[in-house]
Amino acid sequence: GTCAAGVKFGPPTPTGENAGAPDLMMTKPAPCGSEDCSAETLFDYANDLEPAEPDIGLQKVVPVNSFNGGCLTNITDASSLLTLGPDPQWYVHKWVSKPIPADSDEVVLSGSGALYLWTQTVNGGTYPGRICVWLFKRGLTGGGAPIDTLTVNTTSADSCDPDRAIGANQPYHQCSKTPSWHSGSWGELTVPLTFAGLTVEPDERIGLAIAVEREGTGGGGLQFMYDAPTYDTRLELNTKSALPF
Repeated sequence: GTCAAGVKFGPPTPTGENAGAPDLMMTKPAPCGSEDCSAETLFDYANDLEPAEPDIGLQKVVPVNSFNGGCLTNITDASSLLTLGPDPQWYVHKWVSKPIPADSDEVVLSGSGALYLWTQTVNGGTYPGRICVWLFKRGLTGGGAPIDTLTVNTTSADSCDPDRAIGANQPYHQCSKTPSWHSGSWGELTVPLTFAGLTVEPDERIGLAIAVEREGTGGGGLQFMYDAPTYDTRLELNTKSALPF
């Protein structure tokens, strides 16, 4: 949904009513949980999905209509997201940056970067896993509706398994781990990003989305931790432009 939509409860309709706002990507680390940074507070970011054990972070489950071996090629509208199942907010999570100020120059992304994620399996399970990553820019129509333009992956291999082909010119990156995903504690994962160059104009935003997909006969979901100094999940993108925020 739009950034102005705020928090919503329940799934959006095929035309996007009830679609909640994406989260905001910050350009500075999150504050520590105490003044001397010797301790930090870890939060449970969502309560619509709860594993059997007490949890922290964000949980994402495998879609009802899983793309076993690939990822959804269109996440730009509610109708496409609903092809994953009746509750797309359980499967795909989006963040956007602040908009490029109207009086600033455009920001040109050179086409390379990386996503650093702290993840683990749910309830310490042992199973393979796969995540899908979409990088996009967000603009608005004259009526204020969001327009998300996905970048095109310029590699044809899995970002975490170079021997695995995913096909050329896909609008996503994927990262697969076999025979098992990291489990029992938080582990850092690096997802290299190589994409066709992207120009972000004034009033547009940089966007990121992630989802969990089925890998073989693996488990049902993964957990993600971010906004904590020790678990510095972050998106890094190379550019020669000055970021105006």
